[in-house]
Amino acid sequence: MISLLVLLDPLPLVIPQINVVDKIGCGTGCHIRFQQISQMEEIDNGWRKVKVRSTTFIWDYETNQFEQKSFRGEVGSGVSESWNYANCQKKLFTSRLENYSSEPPLGESGGIDLLVFEDGKPIFETVFGSPFQQWAVMCPHTETAKEGNQYLNDHAGHWKEILKKIRRKN
Repeated sequence: MISLLVLLDPLPLVIPQINVVDKIGCGTGCHIRFQQISQMEEIDNGWRKVKVRSTTFIWDYETNQFEQKSFRGEVGSGVSESWNYANCQKKLFTSRLENYSSEPPLGESGGIDLLVFEDGKPIFETVFGSPFQQWAVMCPHTETAKEGNQYLNDHAGHWKEILKKIRRKN
């Protein structure tokens, strides 16, 4: 016989990982993995937010493997939590340590405010934290996200062809 308490016990909440990128680069021998830890929320003036946990991994040349740690940090460190904010119409992305229930204050210290598209091309460089990719997973329904993703796919295909040609010559 099944206990009534078992039936009343709430199921653990599973957060789908659809509003964060899996990982981005942070330089040679470095990448950051992301985990979505809240549902995405619509807040104010076209902004939406999602809480994320990021974990930094840096290549150790002595052990020949990635180690979880922050830059110049101890092994096992490198984990932090923050909020990603995206404005789908204005094509803006920012990350903040604070949880705002309305539009995040832009231009203030403590976060990076980035346009995700410039001169008709997505801003995807890792030195800037791959803002387009982080914004696009929060705004996948927009035409800009679709165009930017197509641009990145074409760009990757172009480089694959160049590498094939180089391999054939060697």
